[in-house]
Amino acid sequence: AFVPHAAPFAGLLPASARASAVVAKAAKRKAAAGKRKPAKPAAFDLKKAMLVAMRAHQDLWRLDPQRECSRDVYVRADGGSRFFFAGKAVGAAGRCDAASAVLLQKRAILEHA
Repeated sequence: AFVPHAAPFAGLLPASARASAVVAKAAKRKAAAGKRKPAKPAAFDLKKAMLVAMRAHQDLWRLDPQRECSRDVYVRADGGSRFFFAGKAVGAAGRCDAASAVLLQKRAILEHA
């Protein structure tokens, strides 16, 4: 079987076709160079995250006038007998009671403690 190679036929293309291919490649490179690099994700802002969490806590606090869905959280060290106040946990009335809110936030409570 005879398989033709492109090299012997390269000279058969008209000059205008070769020139347009070169121009197309240059335009493609220029377009790629003009594209912006994707923006880096914003760095974690602890202050902003704390403000968002505090506002969410305050909103849930206002929705529960009897404070049925709010509990103080205390922790103690391994082998210790004293408990230390670690914060408050608030659940949404009708969706999540205070005990469930504490369980859902257990990892954050232990890290904070």
